[in-house]
Amino acid sequence: MTRAFFYSIVFLTIFKTQSQNLESLIVNNSFAMKIEAGKLVGSDMEKFKNLLVETQFVSIAEEHEVREVNSFSTALFDLLSNQYNYNYLALEQGPILCNELNKRKIENVSNSVKSYALNYKRAFHFSSDQELEFLEVSARMSSATNPFWGCNQEYGAEHVLNLLHELADSQYKSRIKALINHAHEIEQNRKDNYPYMCCVKKPEDFFQIDNFKYSKDSVYAQKLVNSLLTSQFIYDLNNKSNQNNPTIYENSFIREEYMKRQFYENYRKAKSQSDELPKVMLKFGHWHLKNGLGPSGIPTLGNFVSNIAFTNQKTNLTIGVFLNNDYDEFRGYKKGSLREFMCSMIPKSNTYTLISTIPLRKYYYGVEIKNQVPEALRDKFHDLIYSYDMLLYISNATSVTWNLVYGSD
Repeated sequence: MTRAFFYSIVFLTIFKTQSQNLESLIVNNSFAMKIEAGKLVGSDMEKFKNLLVETQFVSIAEEHEVREVNSFSTALFDLLSNQYNYNYLALEQGPILCNELNKRKIENVSNSVKSYALNYKRAFHFSSDQELEFLEVSARMSSATNPFWGCNQEYGAEHVLNLLHELADSQYKSRIKALINHAHEIEQNRKDNYPYMCCVKKPEDFFQIDNFKYSKDSVYAQKLVNSLLTSQFIYDLNNKSNQNNPTIYENSFIREEYMKRQFYENYRKAKSQSDELPKVMLKFGHWHLKNGLGPSGIPTLGNFVSNIAFTNQKTNLTIGVFLNNDYDEFRGYKKGSLREFMCSMIPKSNTYTLISTIPLRKYYYGVEIKNQVPEALRDKFHDLIYSYDMLLYISNATSVTWNLVYGSD
């Protein structure tokens, strides 16, 4: 019997699943947690830790820009790195950005993430105070020299153009400098201006950078060029789709495949640097980490890493994150929604409530349980419990802040 198969059996039998009442099933398969001094604590911690033993990946499918999501992610990575030998973070950030942050860790630059965010405000796809703190603290927890794996397209251009300027032959430096100045004018005001890669008309030379000559480290220069041009292409497809041009599938497919390639490039690099199996926490939006197909009909990055884990007789524990806020609160649920139905069975007294969905799958096909879900919500409930191994509901959730990058404008 393989370790992964044994693990799946443990996962199915570790919980109390005798009840045929849906609310009781949810309560019996829930974990109440809180954070104290940066640590996840609670009476259910040992039960939760049992589910982490055979993991190679833990995937947080987040709701973006929520303060408590970053607090939970920081505390979870602390647990994973200290007790389960996790050293890497795969992120919905650009690969060149993450390469530069890794270099700053190697060079022991103090406040490397936050100081980089001040210099390049548009380099980060997500740059809230809490997101930057999560990255800063997590980098210190990891013993790896390259803890950050950027898997998203680049959000800004100035940081990449500056690197290209250093590598370019002298006759092209002035042309790249003009591009840097153009990008800087847009990106220096993080609050008010549109994202440069997504929504700004660029000089013609931007589309000629592949034809410039780079004698210093031409291999890395080509990687920098590709990162900009590929990012531009992905955003162009997305923008066209908003103009009734049917490119949204192509945009989603190319972006998801790009994420997989960036993840696997980092994965192979980590394997070559150590005899130990790379263990990674992933933090992306829901679309990229749910099991199976994403909302656009694309096999997800999360599905991809689950297959990698399977080949190593390990698992990928997927955690879907949702807010347990009332409809009139910050990002509260809508009346009649599945989230309202789920939150009605979860105590709001718990800041963090984790629910294992695998025991719910066992009973959902029974008529008695299915009939306890409103008919209009049954398909969505089925999709929810199969999309994630665990559901994390956060009560009294609040918005992140942007004092570092906005306050310095």
